[in-house]
Amino acid sequence: MITIYIHTGASKTGTSAIQAFLNYNRENLVRDFSCLYPSFNTDAIHQGNDCHNHCRPLMKNDMRAMEKEIRRSIAFCKENAISKMILSCEGLLMEPSAGKKIFDMVRADPDLKCSIIVFIRRQDHYLESSWKQWGSKDSRFRTIDEYIEKNPIKWLDALRKYENIFGRESLVVKVYEKEQLP
Repeated sequence: MITIYIHTGASKTGTSAIQAFLNYNRENLVRDFSCLYPSFNTDAIHQGNDCHNHCRPLMKNDMRAMEKEIRRSIAFCKENAISKMILSCEGLLMEPSAGKKIFDMVRADPDLKCSIIVFIRRQDHYLESSWKQWGSKDSRFRTIDEYIEKNPIKWLDALRKYENIFGRESLVVKVYEKEQLP
């Protein structure tokens, strides 16, 4: 049995840091933990150096390429007796249709199971952080209030869509907030 962990989340929830950790430890994860963080940019799927590589096909709206890479990753896991695989892309949170395509591939194979891990952030902390990184530099917005009005937060809607796709038992929601971290 191979468990595929799909890691996603809202922006500003440490996704890049998690992906960097997985990227820099890619070979150790395979060797020591039977866990593949696949590299989509190389023939050696268990090697390579590109922490955001799972987002590229999604950003290009190329689900065929995404499906091909995931199938290649699953085949590698089966051939090498790897029991876990992690796919990570924060863009998946707002693209539940892409998550469904991945889930449909997994559901069709009795040797696979899927768990989706979603990080969200307290809305006030998220808005403050995103305003500082993006909004304050965007000439379309003179104030944080204008930025908030044009960037509504719809995390609950996305989570409900994922719950409908994966089922509540496969959905793990984590809050990215200092007080919530052990």
